[in-house]
Amino acid sequence: MLMRSGIGHPSQRKWEIYEQYARPIQIIPRNHHNLSYLQARHSYLAILKRFPHDLTVLSELRPLLIELADLQTCATLFQSAFEHYSSVFPVPFSASNPTSISSPFAQMEVLCLTDLYNTLGQYERAIEAIKRGCRWLQGRVMEKFWDVCEDDREFDLMKGAEAGVREAGMAIETHREREGDLRPGCYPLDVNARHRLAIARIKMGDIEEGKVGALS
Repeated sequence: MLMRSGIGHPSQRKWEIYEQYARPIQIIPRNHHNLSYLQARHSYLAILKRFPHDLTVLSELRPLLIELADLQTCATLFQSAFEHYSSVFPVPFSASNPTSISSPFAQMEVLCLTDLYNTLGQYERAIEAIKRGCRWLQGRVMEKFWDVCEDDREFDLMKGAEAGVREAGMAIETHREREGDLRPGCYPLDVNARHRLAIARIKMGDIEEGKVGALS
């Protein structure tokens, strides 16, 4: 039996707080001057203080921060959310259905974070976001040894080979020869993620590595 505390159900209280902060936002015209955006920014950040890493709030806040050219704050918030959700969901899918992501922070959020870093010119962080994010979403969060590679062999494309070839331990032909003892992982990478990885590489001046990503 619930005690009569006057607080109510936690989720109900959460939406009451949302509404409290959202009222001043709702009356602000989206096409108004920057002061309106700053007021909305303040309100959404206040909500995040009560509910850190809330993706509903972040999705509303992101276009406002972009409009205000405050991309660094946006990147910091999304990076913090990634660290939080990857810690809460070390394996972000159920064992019975590996294709169904259980974490609220998923592929789209990883791409958003990467776009923010690329736009900021922080290309090494963009590459890290793609690699760490996609590795985590594939349930390989413990494979930190890939971080020692300065190239992207973890996600090399196989040339005319089936995915089962890697599992069988047979030789894999890729689009680029790699030096060193660590063989290419040839793990799958969404085409949108691969293109963002290529953009970051090319912007860094690593043209050849960028071309490998642009092949998809």
